[in-house]
This record gives sequence, C-alpha cells and structure tokens, in this order.
Amino acid sequence: MKTIHWFLLSLITCVNGQDKSFESFCKFYGGKYQARNGIKDIRGDHCELALQPERNVEYDPHEHHHHFDQQAPYHVHGANYLTSKTICNIGVTLICPDGWIQYFGRCYFMEKRMMSFDEAEKFCEAKKATLPMIHREVLIRYWYEYFTNVHQIWARSTEPTVSDLIHDKGPHLMIAFDGYPYSLPPKSLLKVDGSIVKAMVLCESTPPITMAHLDYLRKRYFEIYYPSIMTEEGLFIRTTSKRVFNQDSKVDDDYCRGVVKAFMPLIGITVKSAKITADFLRNLGEIHRKEKIPEVFYRTSVHYSGGEKERKQPKCQVDQNPIKRFNVDPGLWNDQQPEVVCDAATYSTAIRLSEYEQDPKLEVFSDARYAPIYCQITVD
Repeated sequence: MKTIHWFLLSLITCVNGQDKSFESFCKFYGGKYQARNGIKDIRGDHCELALQPERNVEYDPHEHHHHFDQQAPYHVHGANYLTSKTICNIGVTLICPDGWIQYFGRCYFMEKRMMSFDEAEKFCEAKKATLPMIHREVLIRYWYEYFTNVHQIWARSTEPTVSDLIHDKGPHLMIAFDGYPYSLPPKSLLKVDGSIVKAMVLCESTPPITMAHLDYLRKRYFEIYYPSIMTEEGLFIRTTSKRVFNQDSKVDDDYCRGVVKAFMPLIGITVKSAKITADFLRNLGEIHRKEKIPEVFYRTSVHYSGGEKERKQPKCQVDQNPIKRFNVDPGLWNDQQPEVVCDAATYSTAIRLSEYEQDPKLEVFSDARYAPIYCQITVD
C-alpha cells in the first residue's frame, strides 16, 4: 500500500477560525475540504479523502482503513468502503498559529539553525513552547517526512523510550534524521552532550481549546461517563458525587475545576458551576428522556438568603417577593415556585426532572440536601 507523505504546501496565517495548514494538506491530496464556520463552530475543519491501493495489490478495505487510521495525525471520523477505494473523513478541532503545523492536536514550529540544547530550550521558551515530546513513535516519521533538509533535532521523551539506546553519550536526547555520522539508521534516537553537539530546533506547543475541541471531548467523555451537554453557552458536564450547598460561592467553582482538570488542561477556558438557562434545561430534559437516567434532582449554585434584619426579627416575616433574591429568569421556575417558608433559613435551588415529556424546571431546595451539580466550561 502506498504511504501517504504528510507534507503540506505551505503554512499560512490562520484566519476565520481555520487551521490553514490542514486546509493546504487536504487540497494538496485532492480532498474535499470543509472549513468550520467561524471560531465558535463546534464542527471543526473536515477533509474527505480517497485512499487508492497500489496496483497489483489485493484491496482489503478494512485493512486500508486501519492503515489510514494509524497514519493520519488528525481525527478520523469515519470511512466509507467502496469497491476499489476507501473514502475517509478526517478533521481537526484545534487551530495552530501562523508558521506552525498541527499533528495529534499539538503545534510544531521548525527553526533551521543549529543550536546547543540550552539554546534550543530558551528559543522555544521565548515562543511559549517546549522542545517536542515523543508521545508516540510515529511522530518521528511525520517530522522526518515533512521537514526537509533537517539532519538532527533536539527532543524530549519518557524514560522507557530512551532506556536502551545504542548511542548513549550524554544527558540530552537528539533525533538523527540522518544517522550516518553516528553509524546509525535514519530517524534514530541518541543521547549526546548538548553543550558540545548542536542540532536544529523543533518547538512544540498546545493550542488554545476551541468550541470544536470542547465538542470532541464531550463525545469522548460520554463514552465512559455521564452524558454531557453542548450549547452555544459552552460544555456542561455533571459531577459523579452529590454535593451539599456551601455558603462560599467559590466552592462549587473550585470543585468543578478539579473535575474538569482530570480530562483537559485548564488553559484558555473558564470553568464554573453551571449557569442555568432555558437552552440548558431543554437539552438536559432531552438527554434524560433518551438515556432514561434515574436522577430526579440536580443542585445548582443559585441561592436565596433571608436578610440579616429578617433573621433577627422576633416574629419571622415571609418574604413577599423571593424571586428577586434568587435572580433567576421567572420562566425557569416550576409552578408555585419559588416557595420559601417563614423560618429565616437559606435555600438553594435544584433542577427537577419531569416524569412527563416536559423540560426540567427549577425548585427551591434545602441547603442540607445532597445532589449532583453541573459544571460549565466556556472558551475564553
């Protein structure tokens, strides 16, 4: 089977929320390119690409797709097996800046100047990047095929990858695309003294999270966890644990950041307890009806507190207009809500799921009761 070489025509300034290097790649190989509709589009950039087998080679569509899936440094969304070829749909959700190329959700920039290891680290640091991490072996081939006239570069790797190198003569890791000077095959890993030996510099950075990438993570998250919700207001995920109300409004936000940190870096995003809107409640109701989730209540961070004066009155005074204290859209409340009793207590709110084909609504909820909460993630 013919190997696809992942070099692009050029690296162009990224505009209109597109990764232009991916667009160049798609058009170079005759693919059908579809750009995302602006930075807030959750679809990402897509490319429909035909894989043709070599002549005189028996065509196995499943093997063909597996080969492509292993090769492509992008998301492989699906494949259509035809009689003589495979049509693959690939895409990117993140966006790399001008002059950088994207592989596996990371951005790479090549500086074709020879530098010592320390000089290379400082060069990348100035670009808010690091020397590249070999997080998968196939990356070395992508760099080798794309970056021309590059003989050796500095890199980083985990200890198991470099624990048994033939050429181990220093503390710094180098990739020799041309292994001849070291009597090694091309694309070899070796360790050298980076204060004496020099190499070209490849920098790696993680691009900011986009709405498209949030949606991609939502789909992956749903494979192993509770269903999540994606709206124009961001990504909403629920907690596993049930929580009681805390007077400090930052506690729920801090808890949500801890939940989200487990599966995405907290870079370029804002994480907080969910802001309740009609769109969110409608989506939540649809998920519960579809997935038949048994949960009845979700606690929110919307809170009511009787004033200090009212608390100290000998005779408790019923709040005549509690809805203003909650600061919630009146249309989001259930019938006869919000209803508070005359005990000068504080109250949270909860989302109550309907047993019928209706959207969830808000109800007054005792601070002492436990329930899961939803966390909201928005792109900065």
